[in-house]
Amino acid sequence: MMYFRPDARILDPKFLVFSIYGPVGRTYIEHAVNGSTVGHLRLGQVSAFPLLWCPLSEQKNIVRHIEEATSPQTVAIRQAEREVALAREYRARLVSDVATGQLDVRAAAAKLPDLAPGTASLEPDEDTNTDIEDGEAA
Repeated sequence: MMYFRPDARILDPKFLVFSIYGPVGRTYIEHAVNGSTVGHLRLGQVSAFPLLWCPLSEQKNIVRHIEEATSPQTVAIRQAEREVALAREYRARLVSDVATGQLDVRAAAAKLPDLAPGTASLEPDEDTNTDIEDGEAA
């Protein structure tokens, strides 16, 4: 992990981030890590990083353009993150209520439709996440 602190008088910090994650930066990093399974750059490789350069006013205009162009995606990502957080909170609350006996699920389970023979499986689907998260039991 490295901490970059650009001189804001000559390099816009957001422009630096966009440059690192942009196509030129990504290509450099891919070649520099040389196929390593855990990619990292040595200090000499970081100091040789190909940074696109232009006047500060143009950097600010580029940053503004990128932020405007990606605004809908940014809003959608933030909304999805909030929804995921709420779903996790709801799941944790349900698990806690069932585990402590505050919620009786027998009545709800009795109302579930019966599955046709052969449709239910004890084996998880390939795309089902079976990892235990947040300290919960499976």
